[in-house]
Amino acid sequence: MGPPLKRNQVYPADWFPLTVPAHESEPTAEQRVFVTEARDLLASLNPIRARNTWAVVYGGLILVVPLDRRQGMQSTDRGSLHMSLQLLMSVKRGAPVIVGAWQDAHYAWDYDPKPPDFEIAGHDRQSRHAALDWLASEIRRPIVRYDSRLLGMMLGSAWRYADGKQSLIEARGLVPLVWLFRNRRDEGVGAGYLDAW
Repeated sequence: MGPPLKRNQVYPADWFPLTVPAHESEPTAEQRVFVTEARDLLASLNPIRARNTWAVVYGGLILVVPLDRRQGMQSTDRGSLHMSLQLLMSVKRGAPVIVGAWQDAHYAWDYDPKPPDFEIAGHDRQSRHAALDWLASEIRRPIVRYDSRLLGMMLGSAWRYADGKQSLIEARGLVPLVWLFRNRRDEGVGAGYLDAW
């Protein structure tokens, strides 16, 4: 009989429940502190549309903040858009770094964007706080959902930043038609992390 199989470790929490896959090492002290600080941040912000956050150690610590499109927990798709805000605390080219960007919510840090939306060297307190300040500023940015309708029929929706700095976060539904009608000035509804249902 060989040694017992190592199992995934799960650390439950209201914000950023942490999973450590069997093939990964336990989180470092800096990673544990970063998760705790991120949990405290979200508890203070209380983003109504970010109830499905998660964290994983996978080549680094990854914090995932999906933008919920429906109220409540959804077991099939986590009830969120495909896009999510993510922070990655890792080592790149031998140096500690924290990077942030919009990524696919169903994957943990799916690809390295060029350039990332946020990047800072180090894992120290100052670097962690700068990363969480960036995350908080992105959570606070107003996001508007525009619904495309034709002859009273819903075609789909597009989520955009209200400030116009990033035109499209995600489109759902009949995407070619949503894209076709993207410049219509239909009335939008607040659908950001802090907007009420």
